[in-house]
Amino acid sequence: MKSQPTDDSHFRAAIEAAPNAFVSADSRGNIIFWNPSATRMFGYLSGEVLGKPLTILMPDRFRDGHRHGLSRFVKTGEAHVIGKTVELAARRRDGTEFPMELSLAVWERGGRDASPESSATSPTARKPKRPCE
Repeated sequence: MKSQPTDDSHFRAAIEAAPNAFVSADSRGNIIFWNPSATRMFGYLSGEVLGKPLTILMPDRFRDGHRHGLSRFVKTGEAHVIGKTVELAARRRDGTEFPMELSLAVWERGGRDASPESSATSPTARKPKRPCE
């Protein structure tokens, strides 16, 4: 049986090629990872969002709630949406809102602080399949 690779290269390659948007943030809520599908979904290039707060991806009405939830999680470890998939509105670079399904997880890597990881997809991307003819 082969051992698992000890670096993130295999994981990173899979996430870079994934059809879902993947975004990671540090414990302050600043974006530290952004895959090409996130660019397609939100309209930002990675260089435009890395180091910026996650709140740029949300409508104004959700920003305070996000900040409060992140602060609670960092202080206490108490999470309300981690491990769940929720449907909510997101905000593109041009300011338009769109429906999004968001799945959240927390990963700890190499003794560093736990950081929120998210996978997002648009419910409209799931089109009913036509039967084979």
